[in-house]
Amino acid sequence: MVVAEKCSSSFGATDIAGCVANIMSIKDLSSISHQTPLSELGMDSMMAVEIKQTLERDFDTFLTVQDIRTLNFAKLKKMSDTEAENAKDGTFGQDVNDLAGIKLLVRLVGQEQSSDVLVNLPTKQNNTKNDIFLLPGIEGSGSIFNPLGQKIEASATCIQYGMYNIGTSFTSISGITDCVLQHIVNSKKLREKFVIVGYSYGSLIAIELAHRLEKLKMQCRLVLIDGAPEYLKVMAQQQVQFSTIDEFQNNILLAIMDMMQPINSGKLLLDLNKCSNWDEKLDTFISHAPPAELGKQLSMNMKKAFCTTIYNHLLALREYDVTQMPKIASPVILLKPTESSVKFAEEDYGLSKITTGNIEVHYVNGNHITIVDSDEVLAAINGKRIEN
Repeated sequence: MVVAEKCSSSFGATDIAGCVANIMSIKDLSSISHQTPLSELGMDSMMAVEIKQTLERDFDTFLTVQDIRTLNFAKLKKMSDTEAENAKDGTFGQDVNDLAGIKLLVRLVGQEQSSDVLVNLPTKQNNTKNDIFLLPGIEGSGSIFNPLGQKIEASATCIQYGMYNIGTSFTSISGITDCVLQHIVNSKKLREKFVIVGYSYGSLIAIELAHRLEKLKMQCRLVLIDGAPEYLKVMAQQQVQFSTIDEFQNNILLAIMDMMQPINSGKLLLDLNKCSNWDEKLDTFISHAPPAELGKQLSMNMKKAFCTTIYNHLLALREYDVTQMPKIASPVILLKPTESSVKFAEEDYGLSKITTGNIEVHYVNGNHITIVDSDEVLAAINGKRIEN
């Protein structure tokens, strides 16, 4: 464990920016660009751990390792100014974490789930014209749609596509889609008309599935909940940064740890750097993870499958090129949150490059996480008019 010395005893630095400069042996802040990330200024993993521990101990500031990698001295100066203002006002321990990193993509950690690929969602089933397929986010667990179940008017099936459901053989977006389509065919759930709902990462599978169903002469209507290929690629690039595959693996496991118990991530990083492959890193992560947070009731295989699902799906996203697929003809409803965490120039997230069908864009109050449970999403699924 790295134990940082008190900053006040090192070169007289007492603010956040000064402490970080001391740890990184930067004597003159005017000699560097304040917009350059710390990782590009020479910060190694040992320094990252020391900075993390120092901020937690001396300033009650809790940042993830990924947050620290993207920090620069402009942000640190702003944090120092905020700390000074808090001291004047008598308020301390401000949480500087926003919805960022893996938190944007992962909603469920440590929850038990069915191993089935297709899970029937209890619904009203008043509408017998269309069947609905629901594709969840990056973890592939259909339980995020449970709160909507009793309000959906047609028969609905959640498609679970995590490693615990489809195994480890399908590691590309195309491969995952082929696998779930085969399950749909085997279940005899194919009808002439479908509504396909994709949330976040699930929008990629939704678009690919629509393409395959169209080839089978079936009609689809797509509802995409804050997701599209180009948008998700930008999100991943901004939120999960890395320069090597080894660093990529570390950052995923560190980000999951930060969601459960951030105080453990410093020691975890040091131990991950001793590992030579993903399986070793996975065992190391499991040994550091608090059982109560990762799920006491979960089997070891399920815990490993959860982490491997996130890793494989992010790898698949990096390699995915939707332009290799012919345009679909299905109409699309895109629902976007008013609180966007990713800057993206095109209002339709680039969907006009994917479909020749009509595209409707609607805004929903909230963010990438809260949007799923909104009335607007429910209206779109049920084919009702969406109130903006």
